[in-house]
Amino acid sequence: MRLIHFRNALFAIVLLAGGTTAMASDLEKVLMPGEVIAAHAKTESTCSACHQAFKKASQSALCGSCHKDVAADVRAGKGFHGKAGKQECKSCHTDHKGRAARIVKLDVKTFKHEQTDFNLAGAHKTVVCAACHVKPAKFRDAPSACVACHRKDDAHKAALGTDCASCHNAADWKQARFDHAGTGFVLRGKHASAQCTACHAGPLAQQKLADTCVGCHKADDVHKGAMGPSCSNCHSETGWRETRFDHSKTGYPLLGRHLQADCSGCHKTPNVYRGAPKACISCHKADDRHAGTLGTDCQSCHQPQAWKPARGFDHAKTRFPLIGKHQQAACLGCHTAPDKYHNTPQACIDCHRKDDTHKGRNGIQCASCHDAKSWKTTSFDHARLTKFPLLGAHGRVTCVSCHKGDLYKDKLDMRCVACHRSEDPHQGKLGESCERCHAAENWKTVKVDHDATAFPLIGQHRTASCSACHKTAVYTDAPKKCSGCHAEQDVHKGRM
Repeated sequence: MRLIHFRNALFAIVLLAGGTTAMASDLEKVLMPGEVIAAHAKTESTCSACHQAFKKASQSALCGSCHKDVAADVRAGKGFHGKAGKQECKSCHTDHKGRAARIVKLDVKTFKHEQTDFNLAGAHKTVVCAACHVKPAKFRDAPSACVACHRKDDAHKAALGTDCASCHNAADWKQARFDHAGTGFVLRGKHASAQCTACHAGPLAQQKLADTCVGCHKADDVHKGAMGPSCSNCHSETGWRETRFDHSKTGYPLLGRHLQADCSGCHKTPNVYRGAPKACISCHKADDRHAGTLGTDCQSCHQPQAWKPARGFDHAKTRFPLIGKHQQAACLGCHTAPDKYHNTPQACIDCHRKDDTHKGRNGIQCASCHDAKSWKTTSFDHARLTKFPLLGAHGRVTCVSCHKGDLYKDKLDMRCVACHRSEDPHQGKLGESCERCHAAENWKTVKVDHDATAFPLIGQHRTASCSACHKTAVYTDAPKKCSGCHAEQDVHKGRM
């Protein structure tokens, strides 16, 4: 203690006397309490490598700058140093006690291995330290994987990987436990009671077991491979000879009378069930009274409950859904040939030609005016289906008032003057755009915007009657000069 006080006092004197930190460092070497261990000998001449003058708290950080692996464990909280908590390195390790001094205070007899990342369990507790910690390797570098120590004990020759702990435990290496479900092949039924060697005949390292039933039961396959390798579709682990089969999983569920049919009725080859026909016509061709004219989609009319009579036909699934009065019509009303339902005409006129009061003048698009609810009730949306919506008085006139000839061949002129030329009192002088003044509600009611003409009405002209200037219905002959109407009121007698 006296030496330490003397050293500190001497440092203070040196600095007060104007000495430098370098001088203080040289003085430290003179006052070094003893030699460092052999491992630190190369830094003995450089005190600053492990010490920072007047900053004792920085020593552990300097230790970590060299012992990076230990520092990393402390930061991560793992390993012996990480789990020991943060404390100064010098609390366990001291130096300057000579080259041969042991500064690692490790008592293997009292050391608690649970403070490391590898807790000793089972038989590991009885193993001597040197069995795993082999010199000159550091204690921290001892392997932790099972295979690192037990590779020579691996009877599987690495064929099962390196995860020994999935079967073996630390209590006894030879006592193995194994969850077969983890392999993807769960042992059920008779498989659970079978001996391992029944499937695993040789060393596991040499085995590549089949994952299909037929891999083991090929000799039991009465189908001779014709049904494929998926034996579990019919057979189960409870007993190979006990079979079960869900026909609905084949894509052809058995319904109605098919449930009562013998398997051999469709599956003609013994023990070969694949490839059986699925189309109705394959078995019922002799029952087809339509002689193939309706195709092979028998189930659209017939059902498995009974081939005769046919019911359940959904006409909506054809190109001609039945609506209105068509739902009440007899099948033979359109399908005139018995059992010949294919290629029946679908145009209205094919059945209703005799009902056509227009005698063909309106074309064959009957549905544009008539519907299936009632042939005599007509409906036609002139505004939606044509470019001439019927407004005002046009909605009250009969169709033939405008459509004199063929409805489709004769293109009508949609101008007002085409129908109303004879009613034009303006004798064509105001052009053909009648709608500028007249409206469809009433031809005689007019609305004129005089401001849109070459003579806008201003002043007292707005109150004058039309006939005061327009003497005839031609209107264009009205004078535009003031004198044309006001000659009698001209006090200037034309002199101006």
